[in-house]
Amino acid sequence: MGKIINLKITKNLFLILILSFIILSPSFCNAAGNLLDAFGKNSPLDQAAGKDGAGYNTSGVFGVESMISLIITTALSFIGVIFLILAIYGGYIWMLARGNEQEVEKAKQIIQNAIIGLVVVLAAYAISWYVINALGATTLKEATS
Repeated sequence: MGKIINLKITKNLFLILILSFIILSPSFCNAAGNLLDAFGKNSPLDQAAGKDGAGYNTSGVFGVESMISLIITTALSFIGVIFLILAIYGGYIWMLARGNEQEVEKAKQIIQNAIIGLVVVLAAYAISWYVINALGATTLKEATS
């Protein structure tokens, strides 16, 4: 009986989500029409960034250090998002356990593993940041002639 009610609630929530997306999608499309004006030369964004590009490297020239840093940062960010999703999933299982000890233990284990994984990812990010900034500053500079 409980699974039937849970299925109906999930089905109704999914239907509400789809309907809200359909209702709100025209406003997203209208907002996207103005984006072509926002990124051109002498656009409001170009004027706000100024000649230096708001502090970002706009020359298109990247060194080895910046490429390695970009790859590591992107990978660790993606892994961090995965652990966040796992923590949310574990909480969802725990909420729906309804006193079932096996489900509660399964949820606790998922949350515990997600937290341990997140700590490992944060430590890896800190170590890679230190290595790139401290050691990369002297060894990965481009040769000048």
